[in-house]
Amino acid sequence: MLLSLIYHQGAASRVELMQASGLSSGSVSNVAGDLVEAGMVAEVGLAGSDGGRPRTLLQVRPGYGDVVGVVIAETNIRWGRSTGSCAARPPQPSPSRSGTCGLSRPCTRYRRASRR
Repeated sequence: MLLSLIYHQGAASRVELMQASGLSSGSVSNVAGDLVEAGMVAEVGLAGSDGGRPRTLLQVRPGYGDVVGVVIAETNIRWGRSTGSCAARPPQPSPSRSGTCGLSRPCTRYRRASRR
């Protein structure tokens, strides 16, 4: 939940995460610490405060990993990455009609195995 909030909000302080998530300050601090320790999130700077010490901003590390989404529709196949790149292609013939699955080799092994 916090990782998703940080990803969608951009840089956010623990206080902002607490307010947006409804979690206690202790829970947010523990989870944020675990995310930083795991290397998924980085402390990227400081934000002003209302009289206390400056708030540390957390941000998802850009090079840590990707999220991939795939949409398989009747007329096309689309996929995209969290980095913003995307692609599409027309569908390939189905294994039941032509013996190919759109990959570089026929799906005959799959068809034989599914008949058993």
